[in-house]
Formats: sequence, C-alpha cells, structure tokens
Amino acid sequence: MSKRERRLVSGEGFYVDDIEFPNMAHCVFVGSPYAHARIKSIDVSKA
Repeated sequence: MSKRERRLVSGEGFYVDDIEFPNMAHCVFVGSPYAHARIKSIDVSKA
C-alpha cells in the first residue's frame, strides 16, 4: 500500500473540501420535489 493510499484509508487524507478561508461563504443547492414547479418565494429568515 502506498503512502497516499494509507492516508486515504486511515481518514487522514487532505481534500479540496478541507480548505477554509477567512469569511468564507457556504451554499446549499436545494432541488424541488415537484417537477416543472415555479419558485414563488424563498424564506431566508433563518439564513
């Protein structure tokens, strides 16, 4: 087993998702459970 494989298997691998920057924003994509539906409004009060 290579050094890289050992890191990945043991959970010590470093991924792009592990990078953090100051004031970094996060987003989430949400799909509609209704096909061909139109969005009338978005409640962002908890955001």
